[in-house]
Amino acid sequence: MEQFPEDFYKTKYVDNERKINYKNRMNKLKQYRKKIHEFIENNKNNVKNGLIYEFEKFPDSGIIRELINELRLREFKVSSNFDIYRDKQILIIN
Repeated sequence: MEQFPEDFYKTKYVDNERKINYKNRMNKLKQYRKKIHEFIENNKNNVKNGLIYEFEKFPDSGIIRELINELRLREFKVSSNFDIYRDKQILIIN
């Protein structure tokens, strides 16, 4: 190849990757929202003592930030940690 294509990143990689990742991320975010909502509803009597939600798989840090922000807007005290004993990412909800 004698000349590097001008649109190499834009058309072949960056734009397509963002679209795919954004759709997958939004689907995962919706799934986690539903699971956390059900978890809080099922354990609403223990919220004052603190709830610990364990993620099944290690989620993307952007998803965790979105979930924390949404819960904080609803006046929950939330923090996220990696629990080395459980080997899982957890949310601590008060």
